[in-house]
Amino acid sequence: MSDPIAVGGDSAVLDPRKRVRYTTGLVLGVDELTQEQHYFLSQHRGHQRALHGYGTVRGLGVHLRDAGAGPEVVVEPGTAVVPSGATVRVATAQCARLDEWLARHREEVAAGGVTLFVVLAYRECATDPVPIPGGACRTQEESSAAARVAEDFDLSLRLTAPAAAEEEAVRRFGTFLGRLIVDPGGDGQGIDREVLLSLVRGLAAEPPPSGAGDQLLLPPAEAAALLRAVHRVWVTEVRPAESALGEVLLARLDFEAAADGKGSLAVAGPVTVDEDERPVLLPTRLLQERRPAREAPIPQSLTAAASVRAPAKQAPEKKAPAAKKAPATKKAPAKRSRARKRPPTET
Repeated sequence: MSDPIAVGGDSAVLDPRKRVRYTTGLVLGVDELTQEQHYFLSQHRGHQRALHGYGTVRGLGVHLRDAGAGPEVVVEPGTAVVPSGATVRVATAQCARLDEWLARHREEVAAGGVTLFVVLAYRECATDPVPIPGGACRTQEESSAAARVAEDFDLSLRLTAPAAAEEEAVRRFGTFLGRLIVDPGGDGQGIDREVLLSLVRGLAAEPPPSGAGDQLLLPPAEAAALLRAVHRVWVTEVRPAESALGEVLLARLDFEAAADGKGSLAVAGPVTVDEDERPVLLPTRLLQERRPAREAPIPQSLTAAASVRAPAKQAPEKKAPAAKKAPATKKAPAKRSRARKRPPTET
């Protein structure tokens, strides 16, 4: 595949808010068709980013193997959504030898501890050249143009990780939501509304405020309103703006590098692969699967009052006397049948 190039026309002309309005007599040219594609791509990617997020969707596991010439990093096939909202697909496994990378970047890396980041990026490539009409004295390249744009990817080893301000903020908010507990046995006492919202606003700070692991009890009567307020403050005041980056982190590699006696560096010792900082994106379908768990009995870890009240809820189920009425209804027809036999005996 050809080298990645910028496609899609002049970015100063394209506007994600505009789509082509077709009218009789309108002359369609490259600008109109390019703007049409740009509008729908922007809508799709904007929806993906605003409502779902970004990260690894499937596969793309990172591991090491010994290829005989030093350790080799392998990235498995898979799919990811980058911060710009574009979908990146890796169809086959990709690999890179660490010693060869160190040799190419000898001036950037010193002997000792080395940290590299495996980064996946979105790329577009112009492909399928076709002849186009033109004037005389044109070269072969000038008389042809790419007829297709292929969505591609780029995998690289870098010394710095991609920006992750949004990812870190989302994780902090998720941890904060896990601290909110609705106390079924509460007596109306709980965290003050303004104190709660100030804690949400504090999530924008780095590092987060102290006491980040304490549970926050919500009064049952106010829990729904407080949660709505928490969500509102997060969306309107705290949530970072979507990043336009076209790359996402897959893994971090840590190892020791030493001189190999040939003027270069080589890996010395084991290589640690850390994927904990990788953003992941679960399908929305899982929300449907989680709902039965939400409707299950309240776990004992939430409050001891829930386990105390459980037997009281089972008491109304003991209604055995109602089943004993069945034999009485069966005897009534038998009495009526004897009464019908009396008139013949009297005659």
